[in-house]
Amino acid sequence: MPGRLSVVSLEDVYRFEPRDATLDESARHHVLGVQADLWTEHMQTEDRVQWMAWPRAAAVAELGWSLPERRNWRDFLRRLTPMFGRYTALGITYADSALAVAALVSRSGDRVTVALSNQASWGEIRYTLDGRDPSGNAALYDSPLRVAVGTEIRAATYADTLRVSRIWARRLDARSLARRDSHDLDLCTNGIGLLLEPASGSTSQGAPLAVDIMNPCWIYRGVELDHARSITAAVAPLPFNYEVGADAEKIRVGDARTADGELEIHVDGCETAAVATMALHDAAAHGGVTELPSVILPRGSGLHDLCLRFARPRLDPQWALDWVEIAE
Repeated sequence: MPGRLSVVSLEDVYRFEPRDATLDESARHHVLGVQADLWTEHMQTEDRVQWMAWPRAAAVAELGWSLPERRNWRDFLRRLTPMFGRYTALGITYADSALAVAALVSRSGDRVTVALSNQASWGEIRYTLDGRDPSGNAALYDSPLRVAVGTEIRAATYADTLRVSRIWARRLDARSLARRDSHDLDLCTNGIGLLLEPASGSTSQGAPLAVDIMNPCWIYRGVELDHARSITAAVAPLPFNYEVGADAEKIRVGDARTADGELEIHVDGCETAAVATMALHDAAAHGGVTELPSVILPRGSGLHDLCLRFARPRLDPQWALDWVEIAE
């Protein structure tokens, strides 16, 4: 979801208490109701606005209409999930974030361990390993899966036989396992950290890109340089249309070697000499995400952190990293 990096979950919204506990009885009648604002400066489409509004609007409505002792988060989820079908019938692009399947993936040799969960820790996660979409009768997830490299996993959250999340799918091939997106990397700094969408709205995971607009720079932790031979990255130019006042003077620009700038790769610190660069010329001509040609990494040994930062000639465009992939 575009906006600030820190996300207020659906449960956070539902558990918000609008009545100030410090107010005495004589003052509480001045609280007339609740209001939820939706700021759209980072939302480019009507579908994204709907995604941000629903089902949060249902949570706000219930906390406004119900006394604290009558509110129950688990019961709210039970009553909310049938609403998803109604949202769909009405053509509303609602967020299933609370119940969407998320995966933690790790590889050891030719085996991959996959831990599945959802934000609300509610419902049952059912999955398949044969490429077919899961049904209410599919295998029930109850502990981390250990599968072979190349396996395709599909999973969704169910309430009894009702599917209450969109289907999550991933093929765990070598390239997928080698890829890290902007959410898997650390931001070098968090001056003004935002989640931003490219013009096309298309990213590798369908999620907005994590970027610090004061310093477009990311850290890839623990790279085994003994085996790293080349690096590939996908990037996107974004408009820099932020009113940051005098802070704009603090943003590093003017250090590019070419007309459109470069993505620099540094080892163990962003101020070391760049060991490789990727020119941004081709990507600058497109509004969406562009995969840059691979470049060779110099031979090294041991575990090291890689710094990936954009050197650019000017403030606009604001460059963002979608994903990076290191090949052996």
